[in-house]
Amino acid sequence: MGWCRPWPRRQRAAWPVGSGGKSCGGCWEACWAASAEPAPLPIPAFFSATHVGLLKALLYGLLALVVLVLIGAQFGGLSGHRPSDLGVTQGRLKPPSLTRNSVSSQADLYPDHPQRTHALLAPLPLRHGDAMTSLRTLATVLQTQPGITLVEQRPDYLYAQAQTRWLKFVDDLEFWFNPARGVIEVRSASRLGREDAGLNRRRMENIRAAYLRQ
Repeated sequence: MGWCRPWPRRQRAAWPVGSGGKSCGGCWEACWAASAEPAPLPIPAFFSATHVGLLKALLYGLLALVVLVLIGAQFGGLSGHRPSDLGVTQGRLKPPSLTRNSVSSQADLYPDHPQRTHALLAPLPLRHGDAMTSLRTLATVLQTQPGITLVEQRPDYLYAQAQTRWLKFVDDLEFWFNPARGVIEVRSASRLGREDAGLNRRRMENIRAAYLRQ
């Protein structure tokens, strides 16, 4: 419904533009249309009872899958196995991984390696003048880092394992005193997956910072 009121002739020239007025039957009138309540929108067929039931089943299935993965992780299902070729061979630690989930201070020894640039990391300097004292200091630092377990300690070599909190992924960490360069070579690599989102590098830099504070 609407209603119209005649607009005085002397005010027609001052008719406000866009005010809702219009010419009706040859004379100027101001017309207002009464607003009506909008009709309710129909419920999309996608949200029918059948589809809602399917969505619930899908969500429950995903939740069950997440729970199973977490349970499996607690029992070592995502920890992987310790590589058999760790350690020092002919003055070198193991090469970087072929995927983007490792770092190494010796990556530049492999110029044709596909991850050479991505994996390259600076070695650790000797902190107290000699290798044995520096490695003992480094061993103490490793034992204070959350999630890291020192597994093997020799006068010139350290091996540790780092485990993530929830999924229990394990990364292998190596530190070796290189007498030819007078530095501690480092390597850290994930056992599983293809990408670590920079975790190995961040962990090594945290270890470096703690080591240099000693």
